[in-house]
Amino acid sequence: MQLINPIDQETLKHKFQNAAPFPHFCIDNFLDRDFANEIYDSFPSFQDAQIMGQEFSAVNEKNKVQITDATNTISIRGKLPGM
Repeated sequence: MQLINPIDQETLKHKFQNAAPFPHFCIDNFLDRDFANEIYDSFPSFQDAQIMGQEFSAVNEKNKVQITDATNTISIRGKLPGM
């Protein structure tokens, strides 16, 4: 499976250089759809994350949850080159 869709670098370069109001670019459909869905599905819902993880209560951390136990998530390691 090809995980990253092909990108026309010259077209991307042209779009970046001519973008308004400042140079920027957006790559639609960067990842293969099945792979992107697999990544999305590997993350728990916010409610499940609250049960599995640790919530924070500082002013700048409200509604933040940390999950440190990766055994409850689907790993994509091994599918990416160099991982």
